[in-house]
Amino acid sequence: MRQSITTLFSAFGFTNTQTDSEVMFFTRTEEDRAEYYLVLIINKTGLVSEIEQKFEIVNALFDNKKRESRDIEKNTSLIIFVEFESYREDCPKYKNRLLQIEENEYFYRKYVIPYTPIALSNFTAEDNFVNSIEQTISNEKNFDAFNSDMFENEPYFFAMQLYIKLPFLNLNINRSENFFTIAAMLSEKIGTNEQLFLARVLDTPQLEQNERDQLLQKVLDPNDNSFDIFINSFIGDAPAT
Repeated sequence: MRQSITTLFSAFGFTNTQTDSEVMFFTRTEEDRAEYYLVLIINKTGLVSEIEQKFEIVNALFDNKKRESRDIEKNTSLIIFVEFESYREDCPKYKNRLLQIEENEYFYRKYVIPYTPIALSNFTAEDNFVNSIEQTISNEKNFDAFNSDMFENEPYFFAMQLYIKLPFLNLNINRSENFFTIAAMLSEKIGTNEQLFLARVLDTPQLEQNERDQLLQKVLDPNDNSFDIFINSFIGDAPAT
């Protein structure tokens, strides 16, 4: 798993400065922006019995790194990869613990990504690790199956977690047939309120952190239908060109 993580981050220009440490520390600098990720790998029992001890190790490294650059404190996230035996059995069992860890944003943001041996076995070719993930997540049959039973396809569930929780992962979609502009699609398919909602989501770099969190909460809130209305407006054929 450690090699797979290194391959993934390296493919996007990150460098691991802690190659001999239990906790990896990936850095990437582009123009005037820097990103930092602390990465920890544990098993599911460690979520209960070892996590506090692991946090002490992570925090010690974080404190040392902050002395090297002032922007590390504001631009660092912790990614915890947790090995499960089965998503179907372990996700419900450890759900509350995973949420508890992620909701604690003290020091830095925390994201937990469960994986299983079966999920990881689909991405064994290290040189093609990123391509394999992208092909898995963009497969429409996998997506349909995921909607029916989210735990049935473990490689797809793992890939989905990566795309949700790693901001530098972006899905490239290239469909030349029936191409139409976003502007035409918006004017044809959705109303003014939905366009305003979309504009707010897409304009997140200009928002304060609390505003971005509010937008995310709106998307995830089952009682708020703004995002559902937006998604449902695209169901059907695209406007003719």
